[in-house]
This record gives sequence, C-alpha cells and structure tokens, in this order.
Amino acid sequence: MMQTKYSVFVLFYFCMNFCVAGFVSPGTVWVGNTPVLQLLLKCQLVKQKANGLSTDDIYTKKQMEKGISKLQILAGLPVTGVADEEVLKMVERNTCPQGTVSRPGGAGVRMYGV
Repeated sequence: MMQTKYSVFVLFYFCMNFCVAGFVSPGTVWVGNTPVLQLLLKCQLVKQKANGLSTDDIYTKKQMEKGISKLQILAGLPVTGVADEEVLKMVERNTCPQGTVSRPGGAGVRMYGV
C-alpha cells in the first residue's frame, strides 16, 4: 500500500514538473513586463512566436540580446546587446529605427522615427 502511494506521488510530481508550461524561468523574459522586448517585436527585430502555446510570450535572454544588437545597428549605436540609455530612450518614444517594419497598429508601414 505504501509503495502504491509513493508511486502515485512520484507520477504526480513528474507531471507537475513537465506538464505545466508558460512560466518564466531564469534565462527567459516575458513580453508583458519587458518594454524593450515589446519594441523589438513591434519593429520585427525579434521573430514573434505563433505556435499557439502558453509559452509564445516568453523569449530567451539570448533572443532579446540579439534583437537589441539589431536595433543598435539600425540606429547607428555602438553594438553591445544591452539595453543601454539610448535603447531605453527609443523604447520610451516607442519608435522603430529607420528601415524596420512596425507590427500591429501599423503593420506593413515603414517607420522613420530615429
């Protein structure tokens, strides 16, 4: 009897660890609380996920760093991959660098903001 309870517990614990998705973990960022990532997605500097999964709004820090580097290149800034003061100013203005295409609210419209 004790062996059966233990087996059920182990199975339940296993399912809880692998069946629950959509949680931000170390090394990832969530779109909802990351204005920099929101701008990178808007400007199409990070590829937007559309898998229909609960993790579609979670990105790796590496993806964000690459997007920031692309933003810095297009804006003519030193490339660090870090959201420095100049990047944060662009986020505050909510403008895409010249030559990028903005997503919804202006899908398909070229933005000439920086």
